[in-house]
Amino acid sequence: MASHPSKQVYLARRAIQADTSWILDLQNRVQEALRQSGSLQELSLGSAAILEARIEGGEVWVFEIEVLVDGVETAQNGTEERTPVGAVIISRFGDEGCGDWRWLEGPESSHVLGRVDGYLNQEKVKKDVNGSGENRIWYLHSLMLAPELQGQGLGRAFLRQVLNILEVEMKIGDKGKEEVKGGIIFLDCWAGNDKLRGFYEAIGFKSWGSFPEKDYEIAVFAWETG
Repeated sequence: MASHPSKQVYLARRAIQADTSWILDLQNRVQEALRQSGSLQELSLGSAAILEARIEGGEVWVFEIEVLVDGVETAQNGTEERTPVGAVIISRFGDEGCGDWRWLEGPESSHVLGRVDGYLNQEKVKKDVNGSGENRIWYLHSLMLAPELQGQGLGRAFLRQVLNILEVEMKIGDKGKEEVKGGIIFLDCWAGNDKLRGFYEAIGFKSWGSFPEKDYEIAVFAWETG
């Protein structure tokens, strides 16, 4: 009987607790690849307990290769094999290490604060983002892809899938009420990393501004929906 070729598709999904050890191992592999390339970038997901808490909160995403195989005669829909290849974390803005409130102090933020659930000032943003209200401001960090698969456009495909899912969720709202709402996701990188800046811009992130750190400058990008 003739065999049928397998087909590979790439899927983004929210992480589950069983992914914890794999994600931490991915961090180590990506960090070693960065070190060997001469990069000074440091990845820090924290302890397994911290990562598990983020997973429980729905902040962590995994990118998988799914191999669809037309197999044995008894299989009506084929069989599936999935291999994780990437991960990213999108946390509440304002949580420890997740964004900087300075980014919202400039005049360029006024139009965003006016459309993100009607936030009118920074104090209200802090209260609603960190309180029990609906959250509309996020911080993207710890984007990682298996080193052997980098440079093939998979990171871009992964992030676009996650953003598409979040856009739908933001429109539905945290309380399940279907309505058009605004949302924004921030991220930052070293201002001198032109390659990474171009990567984020190609996905659809817009330059938000540059901000000084201790002895360098970071570039901040924002992705809006609604």
